[in-house]
Amino acid sequence: MIALAFPSRWWLRRTPRGLIAGVLAVAGFFTFAGMARGGEAAARDRAKVEDEYLGFVRRMKPAEKKERGDLLNEMLGLSGETRPSFKFSLKGVRKPMLERLRKATDEKALTPLIREMEKDLVAAREPALALIFDEAAYPYPHDPGTPAGTLHEETQKKINDLVAAVRLCWDPFSKKSDAALPRIVEKKPELKQWVDDLLEVDGAFQAVGETPDPPFDPALFADDIRVIWRNLLIDAPSRDTLKYNETLEKHLYPGEAECVRATNDYRLMMGRPAVEIDLRLVAAARNHSREMRDLNYFAHESPVEENRNFANRARHQNFAGAAGENIALGSRTGNEAFASWYTSSGHHRNMLGKNHVQIGVGYAGSPGARMGAGHLWTMVFGRAAAHGDQEPPVIAYLKEWLMAAENKADVALKLARLAQKLELPWHLEQQLKVLEQIDPSNPEIKKLRAAAPPASKQTPSKTTGQKPAGAGAGTKKKP
Repeated sequence: MIALAFPSRWWLRRTPRGLIAGVLAVAGFFTFAGMARGGEAAARDRAKVEDEYLGFVRRMKPAEKKERGDLLNEMLGLSGETRPSFKFSLKGVRKPMLERLRKATDEKALTPLIREMEKDLVAAREPALALIFDEAAYPYPHDPGTPAGTLHEETQKKINDLVAAVRLCWDPFSKKSDAALPRIVEKKPELKQWVDDLLEVDGAFQAVGETPDPPFDPALFADDIRVIWRNLLIDAPSRDTLKYNETLEKHLYPGEAECVRATNDYRLMMGRPAVEIDLRLVAAARNHSREMRDLNYFAHESPVEENRNFANRARHQNFAGAAGENIALGSRTGNEAFASWYTSSGHHRNMLGKNHVQIGVGYAGSPGARMGAGHLWTMVFGRAAAHGDQEPPVIAYLKEWLMAAENKADVALKLARLAQKLELPWHLEQQLKVLEQIDPSNPEIKKLRAAAPPASKQTPSKTTGQKPAGAGAGTKKKP
């Protein structure tokens, strides 16, 4: 802006008014023209900064990250709109970056790297398994206060450290990284740099009000690598077993399914094949847990003659290949039951049995249980043909009875009452649905739902900081 200084009022009085007006008009013209030229200069400055920023981004040198950040901040601080050409050019830079990262992390590219990392996993497993199966160093039984108990406690600490080393190799994903990136990038550092570069460009997009397309989510990126990792390190039969188990989990209480998953996760990490859920073993395990609860005892051997041992109990459910049994008292969730067995040598070895094929977990609880009393768990392993006929004889009999019955509603009601008595929540609900279709106004439907056993409503609870009741657990193997 131009400032005019006049020497005196005399000058104004003696100067023609037209001349003064002309001078002021000229001054105003130059003032507004200067402002216009200033605006054009600012616009050119923003375009220049945009172009300079794009040049830095195309090079994408790690050492120039600060310069790129300074240019972006400078650009955003200038007046004017971001040019469409800038956004278009930024998209052109981003596309090959995304393709490069995807190509470097597909299964073909990662397989050699994962196979190399697998060697570390196998090496970490060997000392852990050797100590777990060393019955002299890791004795059972291990009553507290005895030499065996003291030795067991010392060995358990060593095993915990060895298993932690295995877990570090087994789980290649860093929980501390903000981007949730797999630790696999430690073996291939350029992957981390490429991810950082892509996230930086995405940040520039968001700064100018654009959404990157297609989006890049580091968590989903890590999940994709996790799938490739598991597919390479878990053999096909075990993957099939895990899928098979998903179809049967609806027949289990949530805590029972949780315990099976924890056991299989541990077996796979330690190099053992996954075991499949067998509903016959589930029935045998539940029956033993309920019998211990109802008869107020805690042991593998039953006071009821026909249920004397776990092999007999499995045979009652048409399963002839029972191979081992764990029992636990006081654990309130499936994960707690697993943890109590993990910290007890006999149970620990049982869960890692090489030749186990099937598993059945059975829970029995009682309302108002205090201090763990009433929370009983049984785990039974089997060695029969995989995916065998799992139908207990009583179920086959009931199916035939249902097919032959004339009064379907009466049969459904009886089966619902039987399911309630046996604490089979899923079967109870299925029979009530059948009854609703046949006789929706039957008052027994509402009564049976209202009187469902507490165990059928069991939901997994969070593990507390309390130490699992490992001292109250038992283990038994087939001679």
